[in-house]
Amino acid sequence: MMKRVFATAGALLLAAQGAFADHHLPQVQALETYACNFAKGKDLDDFLAVAKKWDRFADDGFSEPYEGFVLTPFYFNADTDADVYWVGVSPNFAAQGTTADEWMAKGAALQKAFDQVAPCQSHSQMASIAVRDINRSTGVVDFSACSLKPGATPEAISAADRKMVAFLEKVGSSTAIYRWYPVHGTPNAPIDFLQVNADASNSEAGANKDKFLKGGGIAVQRSLYGDLMTCRNGPSAHFQSVGGSD
Repeated sequence: MMKRVFATAGALLLAAQGAFADHHLPQVQALETYACNFAKGKDLDDFLAVAKKWDRFADDGFSEPYEGFVLTPFYFNADTDADVYWVGVSPNFAAQGTTADEWMAKGAALQKAFDQVAPCQSHSQMASIAVRDINRSTGVVDFSACSLKPGATPEAISAADRKMVAFLEKVGSSTAIYRWYPVHGTPNAPIDFLQVNADASNSEAGANKDKFLKGGGIAVQRSLYGDLMTCRNGPSAHFQSVGGSD
């Protein structure tokens, strides 16, 4: 599922940053993702119970901001890789490194509790750039695997993004859009990034898709991105924040 479309694209991300003047640099957040399967007799409630203990730990155990999200597959197929995913969000890579050290130093007991409920088969590092940032603590995310076409530049993509955001605002869509660039711990795959569309609920996601289609979104998308990238739709998941440190 999600982990199968993660590809290493750290160099691409750095190139994108270098293409902008300092005051136009996109804000880059650091992510870590875990893909996990429930142990026999365990389920999401058991996982969230451990996550509740983790939230209390994070208040004093982490000296840098870190927010944890739990994702469960919603639209999926036979290639689904995991029962549950953890996505940890840090404001930058320095903060991510600090909390990783603090977790290794003080989180062994909680890590064992997580492993007893849902041992994880992958741990990946990602970089996230917001195309349209709308803060949400719960909702649904749709994933698409995207590859850049020859000649696509960060400047051209940024210009297309601004026009797309303006279109979404015009049709009244509330969809948030992010791009996740894999950095470390990910299997090789022929893509450059994941596009992540987030909505507050299934009903909101459906309404926003209708607004996009009725407003001519497919033609707009093709005109803006047709020469820049190709994307294929993938899985979707429900997500919920489980807290963390401020």
